Amino acid sequence: MKKWYQSKTIIINIIAGILGVIPMIDESFLTALGITNVTGYLSVIGVVTTILNLILRMLTNTQIVGKSTYSIGTPNVPKTK
Repeated sequence: MKKWYQSKTIIINIIAGILGVIPMIDESFLTALGITNVTGYLSVIGVVTTILNLILRMLTNTQIVGKSTYSIGTPNVPKTK
């Protein structure tokens, strides 16, 4: 079992979320990078994130452990000590 910050899937999703929020905050940032088609940019972020999530899910078999008495991803099953 691992902590949430050790999960590549969660890290990829945080990065994708940040990349998706950038045009909502300041679209001129993308323009400065040469990206003029925001819809296309967001579509690429979505597709790449989906593909990476699928790949990481196929490679991963370790659960993420939270602070609660239940491990994340296994609803209603108490953690064993």
